[in-house]
Amino acid sequence: MTESASGKMIALTHLKRFGIWLAIVLPVFLCAEALRWAVVWGQRGDPVLHYWMAAIAALAIAFLFNVFELIVAWFPNVAWLARLHVPRWTAFEPFFKSSKIPLTIVFLSYLLFYVTQGVDEETRWAIWVNKHVFNFDLFCRHFSAIDTIRIEIVGYVLYLALHGIYNYFCPPILAHSIRKSGGLAREDAALVLVQTIERHGQAIPQSDLAKTIYGFADENRGLLDEESRKVLDERLKLLDQFANPPPDEPPPGEPGSKVGDSSSAVAMAAAGDAAAVARLFPSERATETYYLGVDLFDILYPPVRFLLCVGLVAAILATSLPVAAKLLWVAFPRLGEACMTDLNQVPVDFRDSEWVEFEGAVQTAGPDTSVLVPADDANERWTLKNKNVTVANGEKEQRIFLRIGSVVEIDTIGMGASTAPPFSPAPNARMSKQCSPAGSRCSNHVEICCGSNVIKGKCYGRWPCPKQP
Repeated sequence: MTESASGKMIALTHLKRFGIWLAIVLPVFLCAEALRWAVVWGQRGDPVLHYWMAAIAALAIAFLFNVFELIVAWFPNVAWLARLHVPRWTAFEPFFKSSKIPLTIVFLSYLLFYVTQGVDEETRWAIWVNKHVFNFDLFCRHFSAIDTIRIEIVGYVLYLALHGIYNYFCPPILAHSIRKSGGLAREDAALVLVQTIERHGQAIPQSDLAKTIYGFADENRGLLDEESRKVLDERLKLLDQFANPPPDEPPPGEPGSKVGDSSSAVAMAAAGDAAAVARLFPSERATETYYLGVDLFDILYPPVRFLLCVGLVAAILATSLPVAAKLLWVAFPRLGEACMTDLNQVPVDFRDSEWVEFEGAVQTAGPDTSVLVPADDANERWTLKNKNVTVANGEKEQRIFLRIGSVVEIDTIGMGASTAPPFSPAPNARMSKQCSPAGSRCSNHVEICCGSNVIKGKCYGRWPCPKQP
């Protein structure tokens, strides 16, 4: 074969691998884009399908995967170390035992539907659940119950997809279904090993597979009856050419070998002969057969195992996001510094216990005083000295704090100053803007003493102001 022909063959091989990766990655990106489009459309938005961006991203990812394969081929020792250090299939067994993930997804979907419907209809229970259940703050954003349920549904769907990948790629001899509840291998481990060799035997070097199966069968031939030993000897002869090739003969699959010139044909032949021998393994050696399968198949498919590791981390975080967020804040408190409010005009002696939050906005800020507009009455104007007002500029909105003990002048547009609000002895006026016999009034959720207009804090109903006559 000439160098040009060899170069063309190598180029075609790389192009074929690139096409395989593209055929895998492109549908995934298109499905993700279609899902995003469906979510936006379902929320009565105006979705746009970015299929060109999905195609370009798929091309880039497929190219990176192809380059990664070339690097692995150039540095086989590094690839082998990476294969060994990626968690093995047996390590994933506890995560993919029998589960009720579909039922969980259905339950959360119903819960999301009814909570969302209740919030849209302003139902009291739904609003309370949305504001108080599964709420947490992460990366300067507040997540309500609806947001959390959506994220958890995505996490469980991801977990279900990983479950499918695990069941498809994991060799059956390693899956939990072949083990008893007590952790011991079942008596039909030999048959499961046969199924595993038929499905995944081609991924193991032919010589390694043949030598391992040959040696195990030869050690346990004494447990078979005479007829089974005769059959075993005949099948071992077919496997012997892979387990013990003549020193002067090219390895199987190479040009000039008696087995053939196709490496895929050699792998299939070796797997078939090994499976034929494994069918005769005695059932009383089920545990040894299981560990034989572990030795052979536990380090196969390292990219898939790495993908399962990443996916499991993402799924676990998504399905337990409130707990994970709180643990993150506790373990790394400095992460919250960027989310803390940027306080302007903060006095040196600022303490949270000495300030009360004001719901509203700043209308004007002069050199000495500031005028505020409360959220519950746009006709009122609160005037305080600047030293008694603190403004915190967040990313989306301002937060305003008033010093407890400061004096506020409340004006009503068109009515002048309201330094002495009208007195009302009615008991039901204690939580209104009018003064009660307790001497306090509640305006914009802030308790203000009647007569002196001194701010006492939030309206908790304890009424520390001097009682009115």
